[in-house]
Amino acid sequence: MDNQVMEKFNNLLDLSARKYASDVYFVANQKPSAKVHGNLEILSQEVVDPNLLAEFVFNILPSEEAREKVAQGYEFDIIYRYGENRFRTNIHLQQGMFALSIRIVASEIPTPEFLGFPPIMIRFAQLKKGLILLTGSTASGKSSVIASLLNMINSEKKAHIITIEDPIEFIYPVKQSVIEQRQIGVDSHSFYDALRASFRQDPDVIMIGELRDLETIETALMAAETGHLVFATIHSSSTVESIERIVNMFPAVQVQQILNQISSNLVAVVSRELLKRKDGKGRIASYEIMINTPAVSSLIREHRLPNIISVMQMGAKDGMMTMSQSKAELRSKGLIE
Repeated sequence: MDNQVMEKFNNLLDLSARKYASDVYFVANQKPSAKVHGNLEILSQEVVDPNLLAEFVFNILPSEEAREKVAQGYEFDIIYRYGENRFRTNIHLQQGMFALSIRIVASEIPTPEFLGFPPIMIRFAQLKKGLILLTGSTASGKSSVIASLLNMINSEKKAHIITIEDPIEFIYPVKQSVIEQRQIGVDSHSFYDALRASFRQDPDVIMIGELRDLETIETALMAAETGHLVFATIHSSSTVESIERIVNMFPAVQVQQILNQISSNLVAVVSRELLKRKDGKGRIASYEIMINTPAVSSLIREHRLPNIISVMQMGAKDGMMTMSQSKAELRSKGLIE
């Protein structure tokens, strides 16, 4: 192992962490860069040498099997640890050369106050069962929100919590709960396999890193139905669209059954977006929150999903808000343009 190579890339990662960057990019023959408060910044005028980047990649991979996969062109996700920092690293090829997209994982689990939780979200940690979905674009903070909620449960309840992640991001401190963190590809073959196995492990709370396929969604709904509190993320741009996306994964003959299950077991859908602060000091979160009230449940069951927006606009007393309302409130406080 060439220590100078490791030091070169580690110094760039250290610099990114000191800048409070969210993401770092190492691409062969391009200048290393980072996203700082949503803006792309160059970290060094020296381009990334393809051979040095390849050496760094093979040094940080956990096993010979992983090295073989990456050499064959497979994408690979790992958590790389350096100093006090942890980096969620996606290794891939572009133009036949290595490239890394790296998410800096906070060393401490963020608090609800830091994340700007609306009051209704604090109650999610006090529930005993049901499905809570987190949605939003990449890097909007879905994982941070779920980690904060799980850490609240960890602080306040004696519960058995199982997380299913790819890869594991936040590490939970020992508090009141027993927490098992299972990584796909290391501790289980797939989200579906790990979720099915969790029924035999007697959890109170299950966290699913991502709802990727039909089988995982079906099993997550079954887990909520059988008395578990389930947190999961799904990629979509809004709360209503996330339900539509789930429904669209199923064949037509199953749609009504899935609508019935969602209407009965969903607690809430939360969408999060990060916006530039007016004062230039970083970013601030806006939230869209859909609570599964009787009116919303009825609209889901009848597959009248677009009508949910009007219920949300009038649902402040139930803790609901649309993204437009959330942004309007931030503007009225002078926090965003």
